[in-house]
Amino acid sequence: TEKNIIINKKKNSLGQNQIKYLGFVISKEGYHTDPDRLEDFKQWSKPKTRLQLQNYLVK
Repeated sequence: TEKNIIINKKKNSLGQNQIKYLGFVISKEGYHTDPDRLEDFKQWSKPKTRLQLQNYLVK
């Protein structure tokens, strides 16, 4: 290489249509929340009592 730059093929994002970064999916259309990160929230059960709601909000 002319400038002693080595590119690791496994770590670069060149030529991709979208990337995941800090919990978001970024593409030329814009960005949105990564659906994989939302799965944990979808599996939470709804609080049935006031105490459960308070515990839910504190987490």
